[in-house]
Amino acid sequence: MPELTTLQIVRVCIALICLIIASITDLKTRRVPNALTFPMIIAGLLLNVFCSPDRLIVSFVLLAICFIFAVMPGVGMGDVKLLMGMGMFLSATNVMLELALASILVLVVQFIKYPHLTVLTVITRRLRPVSKAEAAGKDISNSIPFAPYLLTAAIIIEGATIVAAILNT
Repeated sequence: MPELTTLQIVRVCIALICLIIASITDLKTRRVPNALTFPMIIAGLLLNVFCSPDRLIVSFVLLAICFIFAVMPGVGMGDVKLLMGMGMFLSATNVMLELALASILVLVVQFIKYPHLTVLTVITRRLRPVSKAEAAGKDISNSIPFAPYLLTAAIIIEGATIVAAILNT
């Protein structure tokens, strides 16, 4: 494992601060604001251009992967833009692990909160397109605030990465 640098710690701190703000907003409004995600993406891109140009190709690949998520039904654009912002600051591998962990956490929490739902119900519900009327009237039945799950996953994955780097030095 490579040595932990100050720039890596700054990247993680910026990403976590943005994730905290996004989580609070998402819990209150069921939206992740563009006023947070666009500056996050641009600042991270500029950081990569000036401090880590070797990360640019991976960052653009991650952006392309996020665009694929954007066309999937049931995935909120705010969450996709938040993932894009995370990808500008964090490693692409960690962002994909965080996405996977956050998705698992959502399923576990939803099954605990709503045990009457079955795997089939969850899968068929999330794979059908969300109508404009449903999207306009976000509530607990058709919208899950995903940013808090991303925050939790980021704390776990990034924390483990930092601890592993410290232990290897």
